[in-house]
Amino acid sequence: MRRLEAIDTTAVTEIPEPPIARFLFANTRLAWFWLIIRLYVGYQWLHAGWGKITDPNGNWIGANAGTSLTGFVQGAIGKASGEHPSVTGWYAWFLEHIVLPNAAFFS
Repeated sequence: MRRLEAIDTTAVTEIPEPPIARFLFANTRLAWFWLIIRLYVGYQWLHAGWGKITDPNGNWIGANAGTSLTGFVQGAIGKASGEHPSVTGWYAWFLEHIVLPNAAFFS
């Protein structure tokens, strides 16, 4: 009979990254590409935030704060029931009991 050899638990096993992942994320030649992507995403984030601050209806900040969020949350709560719910029960509870009563704060 053949004996099994002991397993060396101190040996390090390294699984190499796929070449495409190494090219996209570790190659310095793509730094300009990622800079453009990051600047674009940052611009979009700032643009969306500025739109909420300067909303003429005041749905995010001001007298009507929370009205836009209330509609969104009620739609999500409505999707929590039925045969194939899109929203999980714990998240629907959180929306209904925490977010909905404090919509102005969350917006």
